[in-house]
Amino acid sequence: CGLAVDLGPGVQAVPRLYSEELGAVLQVRDADLAAVIAAFARQGLGEHVRAVGRPTAEPRVRIAVEGRALLDEPTVALRKAWSE
Repeated sequence: CGLAVDLGPGVQAVPRLYSEELGAVLQVRDADLAAVIAAFARQGLGEHVRAVGRPTAEPRVRIAVEGRALLDEPTVALRKAWSE
């Protein structure tokens, strides 16, 4: 499986992807997304929560900003590059 991420409008990719700020990525079922966002909002964190991507059946990693691809590579190639 793979991953498709769109960082959204007006985002500078490098600071967003390589920030040293504390953060987390959660995988949430589509059916539960609204409830999860609402739970964070109740705790005062609503402005910090956003959907950024989803798992895909195709073994590729795609990262985009407003639909413009920054990275679109097979997971095998990325795994190989990481291990070198």
